[in-house]
Amino acid sequence: MEIIKINKNAIKLILAPEESEKYEFITDSNATDEVMLSSLNLLLQSVREKSCIDLLGKRLLVQVYYDKIGECEIYIASTEGDEMYKDRTAPIGTRKAIGYKSIYRFDSLDDILIACSRLNGVADENNSQIYYDEQREKYYLACQNISARELRYSFLSEYSKQLKPQVYFYIREHLKCLCDSNAINIFSNLV
Repeated sequence: MEIIKINKNAIKLILAPEESEKYEFITDSNATDEVMLSSLNLLLQSVREKSCIDLLGKRLLVQVYYDKIGECEIYIASTEGDEMYKDRTAPIGTRKAIGYKSIYRFDSLDDILIACSRLNGVADENNSQIYYDEQREKYYLACQNISARELRYSFLSEYSKQLKPQVYFYIREHLKCLCDSNAINIFSNLV
């Protein structure tokens, strides 16, 4: 097991295929919540013993990814204090993120600038963010209350593609943040 500390609230684990088989939350999608939590706790205890990083007993976001050779990458982040996770009354194992962001991918800087200028004044988006993918040369707008399904925002489909809200977690971790708040207003002034 390779343990990479991302920051004080997040770690990345890389497990070989034989290590992954020890943990039911990775291998058994039909396991009950209790079995999955117990399995996750075993992993977190192992991490604590090997690295002194203690995430046991905290509210966590766990993301599991597999690569072509069977290795497993697991991102574990504490959601304590994160505004995206407000439902503290849900039963353990079924807590859900609320307030997911709407994510739009733009193919060019011009497209995102035009979209932001059209959104400015129409959308009250102080919580909007813009990210840049340097490898693919794509721009991403993350916003809270803008849905292309609403008629007043339908023009967004001309300039962008709406992505699933879960993409936000990847974007937030891996892409360059160009503007972390009030992005629509700031980018609309660049036109």
